[in-house]
Amino acid sequence: RLILRIDENLVVRLDDQLVTDCSQAARSGNQREYEPCFREIQENLRSNQRLLDAGQLYIMGEETVPYGFVVGTIARIRLAGVDRVGMITNPEYLLEESN
Repeated sequence: RLILRIDENLVVRLDDQLVTDCSQAARSGNQREYEPCFREIQENLRSNQRLLDAGQLYIMGEETVPYGFVVGTIARIRLAGVDRVGMITNPEYLLEESN
């Protein structure tokens, strides 16, 4: 499973690969500054052949990630060509899967 992780600083990674670092926008508190990050998410995911072949992606975000950032990220994932997007709300799920 491919997992897009969003940490509390709005650093976005696909597995271990950096997709975008929106920490500056997070510090500003201005949601309008998220747009360049959303564009970068879309561009990076659109060029990821492994993701396009899988056709699905799971998002796991820290509790402090703003709702608007998650919604904007989902919209850009879909614009990148990924139709099936799920959410992981229980980090323990990852531990259970690896056992």
